[in-house]
Amino acid sequence: MTEVRRRGRPGQAEPTAQKGAQALERGIAILQYLERSGGSSSVSDISGSLDLPLSTTFRLLKVLQAADFVYQDSQLGWWHIGLGVFNVGSAYIHNRDVLSVAGPFMHRLMLLSGETVNVAIRNGNEAVLIGQKECKSMVRMCAPLGSRLPLHASGAV
Repeated sequence: MTEVRRRGRPGQAEPTAQKGAQALERGIAILQYLERSGGSSSVSDISGSLDLPLSTTFRLLKVLQAADFVYQDSQLGWWHIGLGVFNVGSAYIHNRDVLSVAGPFMHRLMLLSGETVNVAIRNGNEAVLIGQKECKSMVRMCAPLGSRLPLHASGAV
């Protein structure tokens, strides 16, 4: 029987795997930075905030752009969160069936209270808004889906 010998130290990942993991971590950091900054930012702000070289940041943005996770504003050159991120998030919600079950209850509660009704899921110590039934009154509170609130400052149970 032929024995296959591996090079390098046992238990260590291959250098390309480490680089791939680092690139993925940096790509995720870029998406998280864009989310924290309101959904858009310049490449230099992203680079500076994440302490990445400008050229690396630009290359990572181009990879994310190819997957539709970000897009670039042609006039200002700013980078924005793309529809690919929405699609991944939608798959998360779709697989949980929460909104289809909560929908009729949200509608009835909105009619009874005359107020906007929100549904949130817990993420650590935060409530993340995943669904909303807006009331018809002229003055109403509406937060965008995906908004985060500290659990203690929300009506979430």
